[in-house]
Amino acid sequence: MPGIIHPEHVDGRRLWMDGTMSDLVDKLHFGDSAKGWEGDENLAVYFEPIQRRWEIRRLEGNGRLVMVCRSKPDAPFHDGIIDQLMMRDQKYNTIDRHAEVVAHNEAVEAAKDREFAEFVAEESAPRFVSAIRKDAGW
Repeated sequence: MPGIIHPEHVDGRRLWMDGTMSDLVDKLHFGDSAKGWEGDENLAVYFEPIQRRWEIRRLEGNGRLVMVCRSKPDAPFHDGIIDQLMMRDQKYNTIDRHAEVVAHNEAVEAAKDREFAEFVAEESAPRFVSAIRKDAGW
């Protein structure tokens, strides 16, 4: 069964077929069992010659190539890019982002409550007691 055929040229970028990243391209397409990456033949590496950057683009079901990520100038991708892809892919990332945000917000609220309680205990309460004593003539 033939694999997906990616367009050779897209917006001035050329499909990267050089041997320097052939291992990475194979892992992108067919997986990396050491990392648990299943592979995705829809991903392709393109080179953008003006800024001298490599890009990973994904061929979507509607035929559009969508930018996934881009390298720094003159810095080809390495195996670490698979880790980055896995962190952002919901299939591999089992962290509940909603629960993470809720926990963070609760921690912020708790810190505000502690700060207010500390203010009342150290600043407001002594002043209030002093004012009551003054009014009562103590």
